[in-house]
Amino acid sequence: GKSKVKECISKFNDRDGKVERKNRSDAGKTLTNSKKKRDQVVTPQNYFKKFKRKHHPGEVFSDAELNAAYANLSEADRLICAQGADGLKVQLDNIEGEVQRVMQHTNGCISWRRLAEQIAGGAKNVQPIGHHALARWVMGTEGFRYTETQTLPQCTTEQTKSCDQRWMGQCNTTCGEGTSDGDQREK
Repeated sequence: GKSKVKECISKFNDRDGKVERKNRSDAGKTLTNSKKKRDQVVTPQNYFKKFKRKHHPGEVFSDAELNAAYANLSEADRLICAQGADGLKVQLDNIEGEVQRVMQHTNGCISWRRLAEQIAGGAKNVQPIGHHALARWVMGTEGFRYTETQTLPQCTTEQTKSCDQRWMGQCNTTCGEGTSDGDQREK
């Protein structure tokens, strides 16, 4: 109670009233730039969990269920998971080249989700990095520019065509390239 409060006040006064946050030991380390982080996160068991969730999209698996299922795997299946994890590590190690390859192939017109799928080798493969993390990483690289595009409706109805013609007439008048019906009535 009181001793804890006194201890906090004492620490506060010792630091001249400044509060310092703890610095994370892995600050700035990501799967894309740290071999240690890759080795820590991308394991055969992690690959197995991603694989199960990828190939059973409607089902909800708890970590405990997946851990138990991984513990009961045969040696051959564990070897497949180890090879899959090694493949993900290689993809993460070469992520910049993979992103460039896909961006050049698609001319940059691709969603983050599709980009992550293409880096993985297709929609059915386990992705080495999620599309949100991939977007953060790509947008954080030097010289990156992002342009959002959207599909516009086609001008096919008669009402739309007539609105366009009226607008073009007003544009031509303001640009000095002709007159519209409205200008003729005023004269």
